[in-house]
Amino acid sequence: MLDNKPFKNKTEEANEKLFHTVGLNFTDHEPVRIVLRFEARQKPYLESLKLHRSQQELADGLEGFYTIKLFVSYNFELKQQLLKYGSLVEVLEPSFVREDIKKELEQALSAY
Repeated sequence: MLDNKPFKNKTEEANEKLFHTVGLNFTDHEPVRIVLRFEARQKPYLESLKLHRSQQELADGLEGFYTIKLFVSYNFELKQQLLKYGSLVEVLEPSFVREDIKKELEQALSAY
């Protein structure tokens, strides 16, 4: 039996979730502004292979650094992307992402 509820295409729904997602790992997190500071030598790489389509450069006036912002849902895949940069990246905001990355790096260091 059909009801009068509007039909939402599953592809449309998936595309909406993917729009603010790094990779394919959906989360229930709402998209947030994430600000990252990289060593300047990472700029060519990050410009040619962006972390996400929302990536934009921020002018912070600090020589030797490349600062960007993303508007994404924080998920496992973004976390892995950030961790692979190790000491070459610093999460400036939001604080919950900064603390999560810091915790992971501390755990990694304790293994050595």
